[in-house]
Amino acid sequence: MRFNVPLKVPRKCQSLIKQKTIIVDLLWEKQKVAVEYDGIMDHTGADKIMNDAARRLTLEAMGYTVISLTKRQVFTWTTFCKVCDLLGMYLQKKSRTWQKDWTTKQHNLWRQLILK
Repeated sequence: MRFNVPLKVPRKCQSLIKQKTIIVDLLWEKQKVAVEYDGIMDHTGADKIMNDAARRLTLEAMGYTVISLTKRQVFTWTTFCKVCDLLGMYLQKKSRTWQKDWTTKQHNLWRQLILK
């Protein structure tokens, strides 16, 4: 997994977004999975919503599975867990729920992430 990864947009996909490079928030290149965080500040308004849609369409045309997240999906514990399960499915990773205190460890990690 890498953060804020610049991806070159193939020529055949450039007409979808009119850019040669896009920055992906979280990327698993081998599994072709991208996570995009659509925050309130940078993703509000008609132009920004259209740009987000063009980014998703471009990534999908490039063969990526795109998961778009909002503040509610990241900051609500139960929803975040469901997103993690979905991400695990796309990455073909099983959660380690069998480990001692797994839920407590996950919740503590989540709290650390959202409080930073």
